Amino acid sequence: MAEHALHILQPTETLASIALTGGRTAEGIYTSICEQSLDIPVRWRNVHFFWGDERCVPMNDPESNYKLAHESLLKPLRIHPANIHRIPTQLPPEEAAIKATEDYEDFLKMANASSLRMALLSMGEDGHIASLFPDGITNSLNSYLAYSFVTGPKPPPERITLNFSELAIADHALIAISGEEKKKKLEAILSSTIQRTPLGELLHLRSRSQKQTHLYITP
Repeated sequence: MAEHALHILQPTETLASIALTGGRTAEGIYTSICEQSLDIPVRWRNVHFFWGDERCVPMNDPESNYKLAHESLLKPLRIHPANIHRIPTQLPPEEAAIKATEDYEDFLKMANASSLRMALLSMGEDGHIASLFPDGITNSLNSYLAYSFVTGPKPPPERITLNFSELAIADHALIAISGEEKKKKLEAILSSTIQRTPLGELLHLRSRSQKQTHLYITP
């Protein structure tokens, strides 16, 4: 997965954007990207970093997706602060979602782009991706913002997440599925033997938009 991500970013002559993931699998992905970047050089000055989702906690909180990415990816790669678009969790959640949307849309205009170059995602046990949980599918599909404030079933519950509208049109989506239980869940999603799930919805939307989606299954 890390090697593929680097190859997607490698021909970056113009500005490009990536949405980062969180959760238990993210640290390993980021460590691999740093290690393999020695052999697959990327012009990091042209790459801007956003987040697929963030917990509404301080930026130095152990639960912060920003903190995880900063320590295991952004700091080792010496990414310039101007290229880091942290979701402003110091603000009230609704306001943070609006500010994150404005920042994201301003970048796309500046880069003359219509979407992310790449979204790094991982699937949860219930089939959620980013902080799009099964109970929130309809709300996300109906949102007019790139980012929304949601209340999830997992702690910490208050979160900001990219919506389906943006994840569905990213040029590339790389999705990690780790562990036997998640593998079984993925098989059920792909065979359509279970009810609607966020991952299933995203795969459906991306197939309609004819964007490249890659699933990575790890032990």
